[in-house]
Amino acid sequence: MTGQVGSAQRLFRMGRDKVLPGRVFAYLHPKRNTPTYNIWIMGGGSVCGHAGYELAGEVLNFGAFLPFMGVNLAALRQFYFAVQTGRKRRLLTDALAPRLGALFCLWICWNLPPVAKIAGVLWLLLRFAYDAVKTRGFRAEPVMIDFSES
Repeated sequence: MTGQVGSAQRLFRMGRDKVLPGRVFAYLHPKRNTPTYNIWIMGGGSVCGHAGYELAGEVLNFGAFLPFMGVNLAALRQFYFAVQTGRKRRLLTDALAPRLGALFCLWICWNLPPVAKIAGVLWLLLRFAYDAVKTRGFRAEPVMIDFSES
């Protein structure tokens, strides 16, 4: 229950910051001052999932480790391959650690069940299409999340 309400609160913040459609995700109940729609969405998602928490956790892992892979590859590019004046490259921390991190994340994603990979890729494509529409074909800057409250 705590995870559901915490996730609903995160969806509310994303709706308030216009990362997600605000009409639904930024709604607060007038009397209770709670993100009612988001609580219902999270509860409905928990109930409707045919494999329940296990599938949700696997899709969450796919959605988490894919960006972690990207972070490791970005660190590899920034600290090992990009030319930086006055800084010496270090093989262990600048090249080996990010590669091992990216490979570990790839290994986890590779070993997830096929249904989790399919659901994760569909979610990724849906988000890509949504961002393409919101930024008019990626010609405008995307909305940035305000982390000042975190």
